[in-house]
Amino acid sequence: MTLLRNPLDVIAAAHSSQVQLCEALEHIADGLPDEVDRRLCVQAAGLLRYDIPLHHSDEELALFPMLRSRQSPGDRLDVILNRLTSEHDSRSEEHTSELQSQSTIS
Repeated sequence: MTLLRNPLDVIAAAHSSQVQLCEALEHIADGLPDEVDRRLCVQAAGLLRYDIPLHHSDEELALFPMLRSRQSPGDRLDVILNRLTSEHDSRSEEHTSELQSQSTIS
């Protein structure tokens, strides 16, 4: 694995992983309710529980402050970044719970 030094490269790599997660979630959804891929549910739940919150933290602690410091008056970037932060806070836990319940259904 290559160590990424540029913060934007780190964010881009994380977004690439999120695309793969979305594809896995689509595969899980396509199999519901009859063909639940429990292994894939467990893997996706792990990403949602651990990797996504770490990515959100990276964005909120490194990327968002950098963007705020470079914004121009009137571009309303704060509104967008505040919305993203709010979405970060509210979504990961509920999705993880849903996947965990699907992985334990017999």
